[in-house]
Amino acid sequence: MLVSINANAEADWRIVGQTDGAEHAMLYDKSSVRHISGGKIGLWTRMIFRDHQTYADRTYQQTTTHGVIDCSSLDWAIDYFVNSDINGDVIFSGPLKPPAQLPNQAGSMQEQLGHVVCEDGKQSESASTMTSLADQSVVEGMAKYFMNANQPSQQHQ
Repeated sequence: MLVSINANAEADWRIVGQTDGAEHAMLYDKSSVRHISGGKIGLWTRMIFRDHQTYADRTYQQTTTHGVIDCSSLDWAIDYFVNSDINGDVIFSGPLKPPAQLPNQAGSMQEQLGHVVCEDGKQSESASTMTSLADQSVVEGMAKYFMNANQPSQQHQ
């Protein structure tokens, strides 16, 4: 499968949710959703982390992934990833061979994402609308706000 890694061009990022402790938020690119045979959907997602993540002595603050979700089980297979800093500068990326298999976990953002993309068009407009983040600068601004929202506030005099 050829995967386009230009996930930012004409993207329509939508918020799926964030963890209770606001450690990270999940978004998906609605414009990337592709129906595949066998009740599967391919799409790009993004995780934005409050704190820097480290892997192989490199730090990053967001991960953009391409994957396929099985609508019957809501299991997820990730076949490509891009780890980047908060500004979107790529730290490292590459295909996952074989794809990483992530079984569905009840109550997870993965499950929420599955319901949103697999049931899109079956929901009411208000339920499926979620916040549209088509402009990349808005996504970056949201990410920076999200990262700063959990830091102690400074009192103004």
